[in-house]
Amino acid sequence: MKSEGEQKPFDILIDNKVKKRTRRLSRGDFERIKKAIERLRNNPTPQGYIKLKGNLEGFRIRVGNHRILYKIDWKHRMIEIYLVLDRKEGYPLHM
Repeated sequence: MKSEGEQKPFDILIDNKVKKRTRRLSRGDFERIKKAIERLRNNPTPQGYIKLKGNLEGFRIRVGNHRILYKIDWKHRMIEIYLVLDRKEGYPLHM
């Protein structure tokens, strides 16, 4: 049972492109990314998160050599993971 001040965890929606892409990663990278995404459920703005600028919206967290890009819907307590990329790839110019 939740205490009065405790918030409901965020729901997480993962884009199908992200699911397909993460299946191709090494097992270790996949597990680290999976755990980082799961931690967002209770804390969508963890230490080290960055608000994206320019044509990209949302936030970014770093997990090793990978970046997880996501949007937060505070009202509906939903997180949408829309891109996971290797740091070498750079950010797309348009989404």
